[in-house]
Amino acid sequence: MKKLSGLLFLSLSIGLGNLSAQTPMQRDSMRSGKNKMQPDTSRSAPNNMRRDSTINPNNSMNQQDNGAMGNSMKKESMMTNSKNNMGDENMMATHSEMKTDNRGMSTPNVTNWPEASRMAVDEITSKYGKPDGVTADELFWLNKGVWKKISITKMESKHSFPIEHTDMMQTTISYDVPEDKMDDLGKFDGSVTFDRTQGTMSARCDKEANNFLALNLANDIVIGKKTVEQARKAYGDIVKAKMKGGNPAYMAKLSFDIKSNTADPDKNTTGLTKEDVMKAMTQK
Repeated sequence: MKKLSGLLFLSLSIGLGNLSAQTPMQRDSMRSGKNKMQPDTSRSAPNNMRRDSTINPNNSMNQQDNGAMGNSMKKESMMTNSKNNMGDENMMATHSEMKTDNRGMSTPNVTNWPEASRMAVDEITSKYGKPDGVTADELFWLNKGVWKKISITKMESKHSFPIEHTDMMQTTISYDVPEDKMDDLGKFDGSVTFDRTQGTMSARCDKEANNFLALNLANDIVIGKKTVEQARKAYGDIVKAKMKGGNPAYMAKLSFDIKSNTADPDKNTTGLTKEDVMKAMTQK
């Protein structure tokens, strides 16, 4: 019995000695080994999946939100594309309208105009191109050749000098008509007119060549080269020569140079300024 007790004491002493001899790292390794031997069912893959699903209950909502956002973005994209398409269509329509306007400007519809007016339009269009302005009853060109303005109207005016014809084509130049020659020009040809304030002189006939002739003879009167009677006779003679196949120089171009700064604002006889007039008008 004493021997058995001694052996137990000896074994216990040896075991305690071995345990005390182990290093801290060896003891931690043994504890870790025991932990590995005990499976942690809380970390199994199926449970992880279930736990993640439980932890993130908004996953399905997030997916729905993402889907809604995607649909919204698609709708916005479709609306934007639709607006862009509408804008393109509007631009195309505007461009089409501009083309129509340009066609109308270059080839104005004068089919219902009198024949002489249509012939005048054909003559000027073929020489100077499309008109700068078009109305139902008038076409006009600005700053073409020597002309400040060319105007052709649907309305014709009967004119018997120097032969029977109608007037519908008016051509205007810059010209300063002296006051002492204004009456003479009125006696020469009723279709030769002038605007002293604007500094212009115009001839109205049926062809550009006839207007060249009228203005050349008017200039002869102004500079004293011809009297009114001489100018009127020359007008008839030159027209007859043209009708016989001639090519009179007076019907080909202007025989004088165009001057600038021909406007005449006249003189202020009241002493009132433009500001005085405007002030008086606003006070009424």
